[in-house]
Amino acid sequence: MLSRLRTITYRESGEDMPKRATKKRTASHVDPQLFTGPDERRVAKPIVEHPLSPDPHPELVFGIVGPIGVNLEPVITVLYRELQAVGYKAKTIQLSRQIEIFFGTDHTLETEDNRISHLMDEGTRLRTKSGSGDAVALLGIAEIRRIRSEELGGTPSQNAFILRSLKHPKEVETLRSVYGKAISFCPEKSTPPN
Repeated sequence: MLSRLRTITYRESGEDMPKRATKKRTASHVDPQLFTGPDERRVAKPIVEHPLSPDPHPELVFGIVGPIGVNLEPVITVLYRELQAVGYKAKTIQLSRQIEIFFGTDHTLETEDNRISHLMDEGTRLRTKSGSGDAVALLGIAEIRRIRSEELGGTPSQNAFILRSLKHPKEVETLRSVYGKAISFCPEKSTPPN
């Protein structure tokens, strides 16, 4: 969005003050001649874009909500493809991995049943010890901040994060309060594979 540039100059020659700039300009592309000259008493100042102006490419967060055992890969693959098609850098944050990192465990070599059981136990322990149903979501938020800072240059524009997968209503509530309209939830209700 281009900012309008308002030039207000007071001329000693008695000329009428211009009511409006003839060209739209951004503050970074200002013609220096607009601000200098022997007949000006004041230097005109550009109006800077308002800090609450919407970003044309805001950071987005997608929370995948699904029961245990549902294959989420098709949903994530479509999200990645569509986000990349419109110029976004997409990153998936596996919340179960964040639980493992928090507790210093690794269940990847276990059978699927044992891996799921251990992760459920650790998620419950995390929520119980913290006294907060949104503890796993907070781990996801911390990982978003880390990735944004360390991997994406610290800028939120055109970043998209896919949180895989939310299990507790308090997680959804907290993420909605933190990210507002920038978060979308994708409920996956497919039947688990046999």
